[in-house]
Amino acid sequence: MPTETTIARDWKFPLRRRTTTSVLRGLSHAIISPFTAQRTFAVADYQVTVPARSLFARQLAKYQAYEPVNSNWIIANFRGTKGGLFVDVGANFGWYSMLTAKLAPAATVIAVEPSRENYALLTKNIADNHLTNVVPLNKGAGATATEVSLYAHESDNPGAHSIRKSTGEGAGETISIEPLDRLLAAHPGPINLMKIDVEGYEIDALLGASETLKRTNCIMLEYTPSFLQDCGHEPTQLFEILKPYGFKPHLVRTSGLEPVEYSRLEQRDPTLASDHRWQVDLVFTRA
Repeated sequence: MPTETTIARDWKFPLRRRTTTSVLRGLSHAIISPFTAQRTFAVADYQVTVPARSLFARQLAKYQAYEPVNSNWIIANFRGTKGGLFVDVGANFGWYSMLTAKLAPAATVIAVEPSRENYALLTKNIADNHLTNVVPLNKGAGATATEVSLYAHESDNPGAHSIRKSTGEGAGETISIEPLDRLLAAHPGPINLMKIDVEGYEIDALLGASETLKRTNCIMLEYTPSFLQDCGHEPTQLFEILKPYGFKPHLVRTSGLEPVEYSRLEQRDPTLASDHRWQVDLVFTRA
């Protein structure tokens, strides 16, 4: 396994800004996308293949990046990490799995993705980039071992497939769910970063992760109270799970992490997010 990072030390993803160039790239993509199922984009020194008519493709075509603020924070803080694990729960096509694998080739990346369609793209991207330090798992993470239906979101956003029935526009795909403690049992050691993006199933995933949380140093997740409610939970239960482990919440800003009080999140402070589907990206670190 390589011992040095392969992404240039000065690499940062460009922030999403509407420019003449980005508009032209977007128009070019709009012309191309109806005639191909997938598109491949160069990112740093690797490549990313995504559905051509997806939100991911539009973002990569126009801005040459996906979720650049979160991604740049990861680059700044985990480049060259020696050993340990990165865990990507809801890996989708593998954006964060590939990024962390390239940043820290001496670490192991566990990519958890239940959707068969997304998992096929994930494994393709891993193989195309010769990433030997990524372990893909075609599973979902939950409180107990079970099978549930995963409902497809709009066809242009396969990253929003969800167990929430309210999002489904078609028949659900049956997926296997396992507790994270069981999924990660074969991979001991500290977890440098665990990213969780499971469209409202975050509480269920954490309920099956009591041992995992003990060895996790940092968690990145998207906090969307309405999604958690759709999955049958009181949103603040998320915080009640994390507090005993000493995790403190932070907002992810372009300048880095900004501490935020749990109370502001519990009250859905309107200065933190818009009223439309109140949602914030959070990083939890040890106190």
